[in-house]
Amino acid sequence: MLRVRGTTAAGASVYVRDGAMEGGGAGTAVEIRAS
Repeated sequence: MLRVRGTTAAGASVYVRDGAMEGGGAGTAVEIRAS
């Protein structure tokens, strides 16, 4: 399972998950939260 978590220069928390690797789910899930 591929999971990428990082922080942008603006300080926002970015979480990217490869949905295709989870139970045959299609596409990716991207979550962006401002600090």
